[in-house]
Amino acid sequence: MGIASLVLGIIAFLFAFIPCINLMAVILALVGLVLGIIHLANLPKEGVADGKGQAIAGIVLSGLSILITIALLSFILTTGEKIGDVLANKIEEIRNQQPNIDIWEEENGDIHIIAPPENNTDTAEMIEDVIEEITD
Repeated sequence: MGIASLVLGIIAFLFAFIPCINLMAVILALVGLVLGIIHLANLPKEGVADGKGQAIAGIVLSGLSILITIALLSFILTTGEKIGDVLANKIEEIRNQQPNIDIWEEENGDIHIIAPPENNTDTAEMIEDVIEEITD
């Protein structure tokens, strides 16, 4: 069980840095954590400690994987909120500057902008500014 804990800990640690896959890393890390703890609990008190180091390494890597995943997800969520706020402010700014432009957002997050033909050049420049500000 010590080897299994170590292998799962290594895989979970590598997966923890990849968005979307890192949720699977948590599952692998939890299994690795449990296997490592069970292995340490079943070791004899005296004598040969077979796989003790592997179990400890598996527990440490599994714990780090869980912490990294939580940190990465919280970073992504807070960054997404900031981008949404910037986008909402820019949309409101465009609406105030160009009241004849129609802007709406669908439930799936798609944003649609309709402008009269005489405003298309100005609108395109504003949209480019919004995209540039969000990506900076």
